[in-house]
Amino acid sequence: MVDEAFSYDIQMSRRVLKQLWQTAYEICESHLPQIHELAGEIFQRLIVDRKYVKSNYTMPESAALLSALVCPDIKCDNLGDLPKVADFACGTGSLLNGVYKQVQRLYEQKTGDNSRRIHRAMMEQKLGGIDIYPHATHLTFMTMASAHADIPIGETRVLTAQCGQTADGTYATGSLELLDEAVLFDIFEIEAEQVGGFDITPTKLNPSFPNDEMDIVIMNPPFLAEGADPNSSNRKGVFVSKERSDAERKEMLKALRKKETRVAHGKVPYSHFVELADKKLRSGGQMGMILPATVFTGSSCQKIRQMWATEYHDVVVVTIAQKAGRDSAFSHDTGMAECMVVATRGIGENAGRAKFVSLSKRPDSLLSAQSLAVLIQRQAVTRRQEDAPHGGEPLMIGNECIGTMLDCPIDKNAWSASRVLSFSLMQTAYHLQHGQLHLPMQFDATDIPMCKIGDIATPGYNDASIKDASRGDGAFDVREHIGISYDGYPAIWKVNAPTQRSMQMQPNANLQIRRGKEEDARRILQRNSRTHYHRFLAFNANSVLAHWTETPSLGVGSFTNVKLEDARYDAAWTLWTNSTFGMLCHWTTAGKQQPGRGMLSLGILPNVPTLDVRELSDAQLKSAECVLDDLKKVRLKPYNECATDPWRHILDARLLAEVLGITDEETHRAMQRLREMLSDEPSITGTKNKPCSFAKDKKDAEKRSVPYDYDDKAEAEALTSQRYDLEVLDIWLPKL
Repeated sequence: MVDEAFSYDIQMSRRVLKQLWQTAYEICESHLPQIHELAGEIFQRLIVDRKYVKSNYTMPESAALLSALVCPDIKCDNLGDLPKVADFACGTGSLLNGVYKQVQRLYEQKTGDNSRRIHRAMMEQKLGGIDIYPHATHLTFMTMASAHADIPIGETRVLTAQCGQTADGTYATGSLELLDEAVLFDIFEIEAEQVGGFDITPTKLNPSFPNDEMDIVIMNPPFLAEGADPNSSNRKGVFVSKERSDAERKEMLKALRKKETRVAHGKVPYSHFVELADKKLRSGGQMGMILPATVFTGSSCQKIRQMWATEYHDVVVVTIAQKAGRDSAFSHDTGMAECMVVATRGIGENAGRAKFVSLSKRPDSLLSAQSLAVLIQRQAVTRRQEDAPHGGEPLMIGNECIGTMLDCPIDKNAWSASRVLSFSLMQTAYHLQHGQLHLPMQFDATDIPMCKIGDIATPGYNDASIKDASRGDGAFDVREHIGISYDGYPAIWKVNAPTQRSMQMQPNANLQIRRGKEEDARRILQRNSRTHYHRFLAFNANSVLAHWTETPSLGVGSFTNVKLEDARYDAAWTLWTNSTFGMLCHWTTAGKQQPGRGMLSLGILPNVPTLDVRELSDAQLKSAECVLDDLKKVRLKPYNECATDPWRHILDARLLAEVLGITDEETHRAMQRLREMLSDEPSITGTKNKPCSFAKDKKDAEKRSVPYDYDDKAEAEALTSQRYDLEVLDIWLPKL
């Protein structure tokens, strides 16, 4: 046929063959040589509603890794011993098929028999999948059936669930209907379509998957939160669809809220899938989930973390310490960091602890993924978070270190040991939280007074309470101003990193009380303060975590008020929070889902570790005021450049020496090592390559017509003077 084509048009034939060769090469490079994997890749691109919902295809290597982790072994003395496996958001079936491949492999290794013998039983009785898209469930069935395509298959446990308004006027929520207890009367039961080898038949959804049945539940559920992407032209949300009206969507949200849940949060849909997995697993069953990394830090997932910590054992957490979000994900075509959580239902000896695995990169082949899973399962972890800060257990394949592991305690609070390059930072943070300053490369620790922000301060209110003009619920109208005076209360609102490099910040807005909102305004103003916390910090852009204003100013948006018990504590707390210590405490508590960002919800802010300023003497508090007065106007570089920032060095040194009374050279040298390690962390550096330029900042301010009140010459002279004063006191500083 090729010869005939060449006889007609040689040049055109060459171009066609070159294009075909290039396409084949790209398919092999993307590790999609199998037809169902290629079909899955195409499938996700053709989903009409994909621009509204966060539904991403699980990469084959990720599926192989998670499948091997949840199914390390099987019993196969008889067909009844084979594991029952379910995926209630099966999509293209990559995870379900991954486990099936693992079962086939283990069966053949243990029995020496061909997996043909178990194929029909597995397909009809053991493998269950649900999705809301018929083409997804058909692809799932085709994927698994193709293992032995010549064996006829009857009815299966692969179902297409209804999503939206049903024939009887009720509203179905897909597989989340399984959250309901067994329905007593068939007339109230939601129906589904059962995919089989011969035909498609209607069936009842709930009885198809009874509770406490499954040996393995493995999922990569849609993880979009309600209200996400408010600035997008295609605003995303739960149950949003091109073919679905807003009224129908709201009815579906109501139906979801009516579900009786124990750990799920109404505004976080993926939390419902975690709860569903828990309901369907038997005692001793394995849960395997791919979730956004925010599951470890968000206040909405506290109940989920508590469930894993107290009701499960053999918990394994796998993340990827890469700079870009897409390189830190296990799904295709997403720019957000993800994690794998594997856990065994029931209380065991190691309940309340987890093995945290931080990979240097995602596995690049099916074989490497399976080898990595075996290594994670078999290699003992002797290093713990409570140990001295000497790092984690290296994961070695040959001479290559592909990641590290650390055994950590877990509870409902933030699970900080994710996406970490140096686990010694986690050990330092652990000791700091427990009142000991124990830095990397130090053998001895120093006692230091520590507590949580919620112990010494009251955070401000959320944006909706202050200024939500769209719904009319806010107590204030925002009057943005630059050099213009309005009636009202000064506020810091707009984020503009180039002009906000110093700890002291000028208010950039006024808030005027709305008519009829006086009582709400009075309540909000009770938390007005000079101290503020930047909850949505960009490590590679922002320089200040705690902005300080000369007079109390309301914090709106990113800048939340933090009102301390006593105004005498303001200076010491501001210095600590803007030091490298404050950065470490923020980083270990904040989410690491977005590259270079550390985002905190208002509910998590009170849990951030901080210096217990109540334990400082009057002399120490006075020293802090003097240090803040000297440093409040100097420009700091972004946090990802803290290792090379001379003013951050001065801030850390003066906080240690003059406020905390720590002057030994070993500690001050170790501080530089701490700054270097933090600067190298992928989740801090993100994808930004260019260093901060104050000259560029000035141009940016001029372009925006924003005041830029910095004097390069005066600042350089002040830096020289400050360094000289510290050297006279024998305080070690890094060389410039």
